[in-house]
Amino acid sequence: MAHIEIDNLKKLRNVAEGVDFNESCILANQTRSPRTGSTSSLTSKSGQLVPADLSGPQDVQSLQGNSYVMTITDDYTRRVIIYFLKHRSEAVIYMKDFMSRAAAEGNPVLSVHVDNGRKYPGRELLTYLADQGVLNEPSVPYSTGSMVWQNEP
Repeated sequence: MAHIEIDNLKKLRNVAEGVDFNESCILANQTRSPRTGSTSSLTSKSGQLVPADLSGPQDVQSLQGNSYVMTITDDYTRRVIIYFLKHRSEAVIYMKDFMSRAAAEGNPVLSVHVDNGRKYPGRELLTYLADQGVLNEPSVPYSTGSMVWQNEP
């Protein structure tokens, strides 16, 4: 069973038969309270700083044939979006998707951190960021903070 909110579990209790929903057990397994507000001293709102990392090719492909993993984190909320790619060249497509979704949510991306852009093929990503007016802040390889440990095998 996936993790769902306690309110939804209470609703499920009314329709599920034969399943024991012990609220105290659920709360006892909760390790910490959800984060609220900023988790970063570098940003004051969502979209200000977005570290991204691309890893792969992995030793084993997924069932869908994906060999690469791209993680994008909003520095303010620590919300992590994970994309699975068949080819490195798809990274630009997924960055565009992420940025358009963020803008639609009212949090346009202002700055992107990537490992000097070397993991991303060609200059298409860097050109796209410049065209969108997004500041590209290249970082020293293997130094994108929380991104590196997320993509390590």
